[in-house]
Amino acid sequence: MNKENKGKKLKIGSFILLMFLSLYIPSVLHWITERNINTDYLRNGIIEDSINADGIIIRDEKVYNSPFDGKYIPEVGEGEKVAAGGRIATVMTKSSLELLDELENYNDRIIKAQIEKNKNREFFSEDIQRLDNEIGKKIKVIVNETNNNSHFKMEQLKSDIDRLIQKKAEIYGGQSTADTHISQLKTERDMLQQKIKNNTRGEVSESPGIVSYVIDGLEKELNPSVIDKLTVEYLESLEIQAPDVNANIRDVSTGQPYVKVIDNMKCYIAISVKADKAEMFEVGMKPRVRIYDIDREIRGKIEYISQEEKGKVVIVIGIDRCIDETSGLRKINIDLIKNSYEGLKVPLKSLMDVDLKNNKAKIILVKANYATIRDVEIVAASDEYAIIKSADDSGKRGISLYDTYIINPLNIEEGQIINK
Repeated sequence: MNKENKGKKLKIGSFILLMFLSLYIPSVLHWITERNINTDYLRNGIIEDSINADGIIIRDEKVYNSPFDGKYIPEVGEGEKVAAGGRIATVMTKSSLELLDELENYNDRIIKAQIEKNKNREFFSEDIQRLDNEIGKKIKVIVNETNNNSHFKMEQLKSDIDRLIQKKAEIYGGQSTADTHISQLKTERDMLQQKIKNNTRGEVSESPGIVSYVIDGLEKELNPSVIDKLTVEYLESLEIQAPDVNANIRDVSTGQPYVKVIDNMKCYIAISVKADKAEMFEVGMKPRVRIYDIDREIRGKIEYISQEEKGKVVIVIGIDRCIDETSGLRKINIDLIKNSYEGLKVPLKSLMDVDLKNNKAKIILVKANYATIRDVEIVAASDEYAIIKSADDSGKRGISLYDTYIINPLNIEEGQIINK
C-alpha cells in the first residue's frame, strides 16, 4: 500500500515538474531573446566586386650610369617631367666638390675688393677735384707771370704743379692697384671654374619622360617586354627594397646607375591572385584601380592573364596616369575593382532565407515596436555584406532608408513585440 502511494506521488511530482518546465523554459528563452535583440538603421553603402593584392610596377626605364666616382646633384625633382635634351643631373668628382668651396671664396673676395674700390673712389673724389682746382689756379698764375717775365715765380709755380700732379697720380695709382688685384682674382677664379668643369659631367635626357633617382636594380629586368612571360612563382619571389628618395647630393660610382627617365605614356601593374578570384576579369576589361600608397583611384586595362599555376594566376593591368606619383615605388597595394554597387547595405547575417542564386532573401523590420518580415532582392553580396532593395514594387511591404531592422533575426517571429 505504501509502495502504491509512493508511486502515485512520484508520478504527480514528475507531472508537475514537466508542466513547470514546459511553461518556464519558453518564458526564460523569450526573456533572453528579448534582451538580446539588436537593431540598426538601414543606411546607404557600397559593395565592390574587387580583388586586393600587392602589385609590382613594370615600366620602360632608361638608366644613366655615372662617368666617374663622386657625387651627383639632381637638376630635376623626383617624379617631375623632363623634355628630350633636358638636363637631369650633374655628376662631380669629390675633388671638384671641394673646389666649389674655394670658388665661393674667390667670388666673396672679388665682391669685397670691388666694394672697397668703390668706397675709395668716393672717398678720394673730393681730393682729386680739389687738386684739379689748385692745378688750374697755378696754371692761370703761370700765364700771368709769363706775361710779366717773372722767371723765379715760374719755377716755383711749376714745382707746385708737379707736386699736385704727383699727389693725384698717387691716388689714381692706388685705384689702379685695386683694379689689378680684382683682375688677378678673376683670372684665378676662371682657372678654378675650368678645373671644376673638367671634372664635372652634366647628364642630359635622351627622350622625354619622368625623372627618378630611385634605383632598385630591376629597371632592365622589369620592362614591358617580359609581361607575357611573368609567372606566379617569379612575381612572389621578388624582393623589393623600400624606396630611398633623396634629392640631396649623393654618392655615385663609376659605371653605376644613379638616375633614370621613365616613359610617361604608360606603365603596368602585375599582381598574383587566386584563380577563382580572377575569374571575374578578362583581357580587355577596364576596371578601376585603387592605389593605396598614393591614395588615388584611376581607370586601367587588363593587358594579360597568365595560365593557372598552383591555384593562382598573374594579372597585368596597364595604366596611363599616376606614373609620376609612383616613380619612386616598385611595390604597391591595390584594389582591382570590376563593379561597384551602391544602395541599402546590411550585414549578410541580418538576412533570412538567403537565396544567392535567385538573389532573394527576407529581412525583419521593426514597425511600431512590432516585428514585420519583408521580402527583399539582393543586388550584390560579399562575404559579409549585401546591398538590398524592396522586392515589393508597390511600396506597401517594401523597405526604405533609415528603417529599423533586426541585426540577428534568429527566433524572431512576425508580429513579435520588440522593445527597442
